[in-house]
Amino acid sequence: MEASKEASDDEDTSGPNIRDRIKKHKRIIRSLASPKRKSDSRWAIIVVIVALIASFCLSFVSNRALAGVSLVGALVILFVFILLGVLFDIVGTAVTAANSTPFHSMASRKVPGAKYALKIIAQAGKVSNFCNDVIGDITGIISGGAVVVIVGYFALTFTWVKNTVIINLLLTSIVAALTIGGKALGKSIALGYSNTIIYYVGLMAESIIRIAAPAKLNKRRTKKADAKDLALKKET
Repeated sequence: MEASKEASDDEDTSGPNIRDRIKKHKRIIRSLASPKRKSDSRWAIIVVIVALIASFCLSFVSNRALAGVSLVGALVILFVFILLGVLFDIVGTAVTAANSTPFHSMASRKVPGAKYALKIIAQAGKVSNFCNDVIGDITGIISGGAVVVIVGYFALTFTWVKNTVIINLLLTSIVAALTIGGKALGKSIALGYSNTIIYYVGLMAESIIRIAAPAKLNKRRTKKADAKDLALKKET
């Protein structure tokens, strides 16, 4: 009787403890859950429009380039598009791993490209989405289309080629291997030199804006000059 009472007492004491542990475990799991964020439908629409324009432009360029070149030229164009996809993948990976701290000090010392590097890092998610997904997918699709054109060149150039399926499979496998291997190598480079890569991207962006829209930079300079003049007037 006493033994059975002790056993029942142990069950009563262990029951609440198990419930408390389960509740505590649930609270821990809930605390680990990522916060809910609003879906950015505007960015999704922008990505669709940009992808449409970029796909049209790159497809037009590739079709025009492949139309009047030899077999060697077509292979070079195919390699260029593979390289383009790898380079954008490097940028998309580097922007997610870059640290903004050194760029703040560079921007305070007015180092060219530092401010645009900070802007790129501030929009890391969107930049990574554009580089890895938009450009990466488009170059992959265009590379596949270029393979079809090159297979046609093989069939027209070499009369002994009868089975184009094998050549198509071989070229597709080579393109896939080069793309996957290049992106794998590029990711290790991007993670190791993320700040350096983003600095040069920011410097390139500033140079393009300086050439394409210099008025934008001049407006910022005039605003800064006006702000300094107002500060000097207040001091006097």
